[in-house]
Amino acid sequence: MAQDFLRIVKPDTRILEINSGGGDNASAIKIGYEVYRRHMSIHVTHACLASCAQYVMVAGTSANFDPNALAAFQNSASSISKMLGSKGSVDLRKRYAEEAKSESNFYQHIGISRELLYRPQLELRTTCFAIGPITHDKDQDVLWQSMYKSWTPSLAYLIASGVRIKGFWPQTGEEYKSAFNRVFAVGAPLMLFGGDPAILSQQEINRRMSKIGLCSSDSNP
Repeated sequence: MAQDFLRIVKPDTRILEINSGGGDNASAIKIGYEVYRRHMSIHVTHACLASCAQYVMVAGTSANFDPNALAAFQNSASSISKMLGSKGSVDLRKRYAEEAKSESNFYQHIGISRELLYRPQLELRTTCFAIGPITHDKDQDVLWQSMYKSWTPSLAYLIASGVRIKGFWPQTGEEYKSAFNRVFAVGAPLMLFGGDPAILSQQEINRRMSKIGLCSSDSNP
């Protein structure tokens, strides 16, 4: 993904037009660095979800949304690493700790509140997590159980986080529903809109994240 972006972007490109459901986090961070370095703005025509919102949209000089276009955040390596704590294998904890450091360095570089790396996991109403062999190329990985699958924060929260939004952003539940229905015509995942616009302290993040423990055997995700 990152190599494709670097191949097609030109030295004088100043606007990146996006319609993305997300993708590889590491590639998205690489694109985010380039967007920030090149002082590019983001134009979202339809959707910017998951890693697109978390690492690309936030890096632009601004993100301009077409009417009823939508962005949504999910989890991050930082939030998973925080959930894991001392649980899981050494390799698993190390992998997520390294990815979390990469995310943190990126957010610090582009001037965005690092609280945004943890807040989505909390807003999804995550109740517990499980560790197991999920993919063929990893010995262990993490799944979690949550009430929601993704989160669209309020405009006030994004502004407080340092994200610059232009154009459309849902201000009411009805506006959000209209954008939601446009983006997810069929089989829409559970999503949450809004929430408290205040930025949580690191102490409060730690307190809330510490309540997310391992799932019981009868409630595994």
